[in-house]
Amino acid sequence: AKGGGNSYSKAFNGYRAALFYLNQLGYPRTNLSPEQYAHYTDVQFGTDFKAFSRIYQKLKYSKLPLNEAEEKTMQSFIVPFVKQVKTTLPFKIRLSKFLNIYNTIQYFQQPKIS
Repeated sequence: AKGGGNSYSKAFNGYRAALFYLNQLGYPRTNLSPEQYAHYTDVQFGTDFKAFSRIYQKLKYSKLPLNEAEEKTMQSFIVPFVKQVKTTLPFKIRLSKFLNIYNTIQYFQQPKIS
């Protein structure tokens, strides 16, 4: 997620990294829209995930180019995001959550649509 690349790949990798990181910490996006999940994350951790999520959605579903503020937000999202989440959760909790293999399985398992 920290690597270079074009705007779309940078946003995609940052978004996936944020979702995976939160999932590993026990905050999966189950049954929430991207907007709801980003808002929940911002309230829980004091991050700016909602703004980044909107930029990601814009790049994914629109052909409109990003303005300078959106480009800056997208380029500098993942490192401050992870740092803010780390300050909220103690190391012992983060470590125990990351060692839980079921969180990883849940992330990669797709729910069945009935």
